[in-house]
Amino acid sequence: MRGLVGSGTLAVLLGLIVGGIVVGCSNSPPPIKVAAKVGGDTEDQEAPAISVVQKPEKSDPVSLAVVEAAVKAHTGGKPELLQLLKSVTATREGLGSSNTIDRLAQRWRYHMIWPGKIRIHVDFLNSNDYATFAVSGDTFWIAATKTPTKQVADAKLAADMILDMSAEWFLLLFPLTEPTTIFAPAQDGFPNGKPATGVRVWAKGITDAVLYFDKETKLLGQVRFDGREAALKVTKDVLVFVNKPFAGVLLPERIEVRSNGRYIFDWTQTELLANQSIDPKVFENP
Repeated sequence: MRGLVGSGTLAVLLGLIVGGIVVGCSNSPPPIKVAAKVGGDTEDQEAPAISVVQKPEKSDPVSLAVVEAAVKAHTGGKPELLQLLKSVTATREGLGSSNTIDRLAQRWRYHMIWPGKIRIHVDFLNSNDYATFAVSGDTFWIAATKTPTKQVADAKLAADMILDMSAEWFLLLFPLTEPTTIFAPAQDGFPNGKPATGVRVWAKGITDAVLYFDKETKLLGQVRFDGREAALKVTKDVLVFVNKPFAGVLLPERIEVRSNGRYIFDWTQTELLANQSIDPKVFENP
């Protein structure tokens, strides 16, 4: 892939994935416009970085109790349902933006197998353009409208993408019940203006993160994680506006994604099927 980054199509699509640019295959993007905010009209605010904290040997009891209450609220007291979310297919629809591109409609179709296999196919709804990309183990690849053959990333880009995309697992909640996951207190937050308890989370195979749980409903309200854009370390936030039952579990349906406080996406999850039998080959080729 290194030799192809300068080409127009692949450079734009790498911008889509690495830099949060949401655009079809074009070398002439539209003028800069300001994206409307799903969460309100307030200006973007810089997100604080995830603090460097040494991982404790065991979980803090108070933080663990917060997480257990959240799991109960999301599953109706049936935490075993979360194990079915380790192999899912899902669809999200919504709009995306960047510093240079106005919001564009798109549909993302997911295939996910824990651990470490994620494939996403993107259709841009106002054109015939598409992109497919995947992580599998330590490999990241992409294919697109004008480059339909799989392009494998170099090791550095692959590592960045694997780290960034790993945060997707938190939205399925099951990492909170894994025996190796460790919890510690974090500063409280106010996602969507509602007070929430912050919990620092160390989960095997997933990027560093702080999760915020609504103090009233106990539901997940925000995921703040250590992400990557164009080889740079950034702080990304997923704000949860609406939870909806999928596969018997209350999961995020309406979300907004920001990078260093800058709006990137707003999504509505339209479908999620759990405990799916997915052919591992779908993670190897377009």
